[in-house]
Amino acid sequence: MTIPRIYSPDALENKTTCELGPDNLKYIKQVMRLKQGDKINVFDGFGHEFESVIKGFTPKTVFIELGKRISQADKEIRITLAQAIPKAGKMDTIVKSAAELGADVIIPFDATRSVSRIAGEPLPADVQPVHSVATSTLAAWVRQTAAMVDTQPVNAKRAVVKYSIRITPARYGASVNQTKAVDLIAQALTDEAALASASRSVSLPIDAVPPKVTESSFGRAIVVSLSQCRVRLFDGGKLIKSYLCAPGRPAWPTPTGDFSIVRKLANSPWYNPHSTWSASMPDVIPGGPGNPMGDRKIGINYPGIFLHGIPASEYSSIGTHASHGCMRMMPSAVHDLYGRVKVGDPVFIRS
Repeated sequence: MTIPRIYSPDALENKTTCELGPDNLKYIKQVMRLKQGDKINVFDGFGHEFESVIKGFTPKTVFIELGKRISQADKEIRITLAQAIPKAGKMDTIVKSAAELGADVIIPFDATRSVSRIAGEPLPADVQPVHSVATSTLAAWVRQTAAMVDTQPVNAKRAVVKYSIRITPARYGASVNQTKAVDLIAQALTDEAALASASRSVSLPIDAVPPKVTESSFGRAIVVSLSQCRVRLFDGGKLIKSYLCAPGRPAWPTPTGDFSIVRKLANSPWYNPHSTWSASMPDVIPGGPGNPMGDRKIGINYPGIFLHGIPASEYSSIGTHASHGCMRMMPSAVHDLYGRVKVGDPVFIRS
């Protein structure tokens, strides 16, 4: 008994199962009267054919389990069908049925009886061929090709490397415009002018996919080197300013990690933290140049830690590890930095 041969509009390569739609469901159940467990051969439009078994039915689909792939060499007979051009609209059905019956090659030709009569008058003998494309098969090929072409965009990245900012550039992705590609290829296969051309090439329409994060996404950032007692300001990956500072002494180390600016304060009072080092100091010292933290403070999202100014009595501490966890700066330096940064800018503190 000849095993029925059924066409699948989806590519079958690298699959173990497939689903066949309503058209095949009607053909398999009502025409071929096949049932669960029956053997069939399933093929697609890409040269793949498999020995298969019907696993079940739903009201709209047939579930198929794919088995051994059938190679062209396994076929005992190769069939070539010469088909006279029929009335418009019938060629697709003939091609589908012939393929299901095992035809390997289909050659259309213009025969005398291809001429139809309309209202009793014969058409001219030089009937022009009608070219059509199996759109579902073409769309499946475009999907398969797009999977090999499409690439995801790569976002730009910022990293701290040896107390510097390094920006890794972004890269655009690519995506085949599948709808447009199907239209262009179908036109090249059916348009009379295209068919008459010596060269029928189609360039796949590919859309550029922009990354979400680019180099311009990264603005200003502060990098603090505790070992170098140095505060560096970057714009993107470019160093624009460098300042000496006095970070925490061993007993009160400055925290390391990735932080951000959460507040900027000018001429704010100093409040005694009531630590051992501040026991003899007043509860509050008004803002201004004589304030222990100067008249400018840049706070990060770590409790009690600031980049701040100092009174004249502590100028000599700059360049040493002398603070109680903050990063002391000369008044002129912190004023300059204060005007260059904003809340939300990142602060990277490294040992």
